[in-house]
Formats: sequence, structure tokens, C-alpha cells
Amino acid sequence: MAKNRLYYITVIIVLVALLTLYDSAIVYMAIYAVLLLPIISFTLAYLAKPLTISETVSSDDIVKGETLQYYVTVRNTSLLPCASVNLKFKTLEHIETDITEKFFALMPNDSHGVKFNIQSKYRGVFRIGIEKTTMYDFLGLFKFKQYYDSTIDIIVRPRIVEIDFMHLVTAKEGQETEINFTKEEDYTNMSDLRRYQPTDGYKRIHWKVSAKRNQLISKIYSTTQKNSVEVFIDNSKMDNAIEIEDSMMEQLVSILYYSTKTGFEATLHTLDDSYATDFEGLYTIASQIEFDATGSFDDFMLEFCERDEHVENIIIIAQDITDQLKDLIEGLILKGVNVGVIK
Repeated sequence: MAKNRLYYITVIIVLVALLTLYDSAIVYMAIYAVLLLPIISFTLAYLAKPLTISETVSSDDIVKGETLQYYVTVRNTSLLPCASVNLKFKTLEHIETDITEKFFALMPNDSHGVKFNIQSKYRGVFRIGIEKTTMYDFLGLFKFKQYYDSTIDIIVRPRIVEIDFMHLVTAKEGQETEINFTKEEDYTNMSDLRRYQPTDGYKRIHWKVSAKRNQLISKIYSTTQKNSVEVFIDNSKMDNAIEIEDSMMEQLVSILYYSTKTGFEATLHTLDDSYATDFEGLYTIASQIEFDATGSFDDFMLEFCERDEHVENIIIIAQDITDQLKDLIEGLILKGVNVGVIK
């Protein structure tokens, strides 16, 4: 734009010089035309605003290492042309992309589309979008800026690494009377009969015995304890440690995947909440964990241990192994709990 202004001033100086040499109507007409051109150019550019922007992505939910396409379309809704348009994008931290500033012209009711490739180096939620558009007038002497607040959120899930082996203890037999066990009924092993209770459901009714006794009789099945593992992650706040966060999350989802794949029911514990669901549910939850929780992870673990819940396996993904945490782990091991610690 500075170069165009310099050219414009040079043209005026040349015309004024010609006027001193040749006092003619043609020179006067040329000077008036040159002086009017910026006004006309400014008016056309001003009336051509605003531009409309549409943004889409090929996917807003990817795994770390995958590439998505980001599409931007700029439309000139005016009946006047835009000689030059510049797109500037928001700063993209921790993202690898071929996004660059773009310059292009737009005719009346015309649109221009661009496509970029985006890949994230880390898991997390990232925002992409246009920061502003800059439209230049026909002569390149003036510019008009439009700022945009809207963004597209991209969820980048942690990568799952295959684990060949992880030591997990299976549930012990003959402990059905222990409280807080997660049990499931073994429908292949009927252990007794009883009078029908309203809470039993029709599937429990033993129809042949009910017919003989002339009353509804329910089947009682033996119970078996599920294999389970409790997975804890310290998601307390870390400053500028995205690489550590990413590594911890990769370990977390890999452990959850291995546990569920080998028939263990996994429960995920964070400083914010606890989650027990299938792997896809746990994976989705884990993908959006933020390391901004308040409170002490050591105190959180102590509170869990003090509840005296019977568990077979505990896996801890910690930011730091403190003396207090060591003592807690030793106490769990003395209780017969299989404990794994990852830092």
C-alpha cells in the first residue's frame, strides 16, 4: 500500500510539472481525474463491505497424528468488485499447518475458497479460525479491516499405544459377601429358588416349578465378581507442560484400552470426578480432560484409601511421587492390592 501511495504522489508531481510547462485543458483534465480517482476508489471499496466468511473442517474429532482439512470460503455479496482481499488467521499454537496469509481479488457476487491441512502435535481441544480480513481499494491506497470472533473447536484425541503385557490381578473366588464388590450374575449357574419378589423381573421366574406349586417362584443365581481396575490420573494444574500432559494422557488411554480389551472393568478417576463406562466412553472423556483441577492429588488418593474400598488393581499416573504418595502405595500393597505407578 505504501508503494501505491508513492506511485500516486509521483503521478501528481509529474502532472503538476507538466502544468507548469504546458498550460492546457488536457493537463487540467488529467489532474482532476487523478485527484478524483482516490475518492471513487475509496467509495467503491467502502460500499463493497462486508464480506461473508464460511468455515468448515473435514472432521472436528481426530486422533493425534491424523490430518484434517480446513476450508474457508470468502464471498463478496456486493455488486461492486474487491480489487484485493487479504486473509489473516488466528495464531495456532501446537499445530502443524500449511496455513498462510492469502491475497486474492473478488468480482461482484463472487466467492473464493481456500483449503489448508492441519495436524496437531498434542492431544487437546484447539481452536482455528480467521482473525481478520483486510480489503484494499481499487488503487491500493486505502484498506478496510473486518475482525472475526468465531472459531471452530477441534478435539484431538490422544494416541493409543499397544501394550503387550500389563500385570493385572483377576478377581478372587469365594468372596461374594464382601461389600462394595461389582458383581454380575452367572446365569449358567442356578443356586436356589425362592418366592417371587416384585423386583425380580419375569426372566427370573421358574415357570415349571411355579406351575407345580401354584405360586410364582424365582430362580436365584450365583454371583461372580467382575475383574476390575481403578485408574487414577493427577490432572492438577501444570504450567507450560503440554508435552508432559500429552505423555500422561497417551499412557492413560493405552492402559484403559488394554484393561477393557483383556476383560477388566475400568474406572477412571480424576481430581474432578470418576467415570465407569465402556472404552469408547472412557476414551471420549479422557480426550477432553484438562489439567486445571485444584486440590492435592495426594489428599485425593488418601481419601479414596480411607474409604476402605476393596479393589484388586490400582494404577496411578502421577505428576510427582511424593513421600505421602509412597506411604499410601505401601499401605495399599500391604492390603493385598496390586498397584502400578507411572510417572
